[in-house]
Amino acid sequence: MAKENLGNVKIEHEVLAAIAAAAAGKVSGVSRIIPGFVGGLAELFGRSAPQHSVKVTVREECLFFELAVEVLYGKDVPQLAWEVQKAVKEAVEAMTGMRVAKVDVEVRGLKVVPEKA
Repeated sequence: MAKENLGNVKIEHEVLAAIAAAAAGKVSGVSRIIPGFVGGLAELFGRSAPQHSVKVTVREECLFFELAVEVLYGKDVPQLAWEVQKAVKEAVEAMTGMRVAKVDVEVRGLKVVPEKA
């Protein structure tokens, strides 16, 4: 049975960014999503909004994401970045049905966790 077209569905960029941030944050070894300018302003005012740390661009019905992460010391950084890319792509495509063409990940920080004695 074919699906009946009942109208248009629009997903705001902020929702797409929130999905991407949540997926990236679940990758083992990611300490946090580093905020961009808008996210930094939100943090200044005591608001944590990871979706403000992800840039979303839509071109020709494809999605492009840019985000920066802080990783835990001792992790394989290239492998971790690839896992973030994969997690974002899979989560966004599964939840929206939209095609993700590119996920750019910038590793901007390193978190060293003190060893327990």
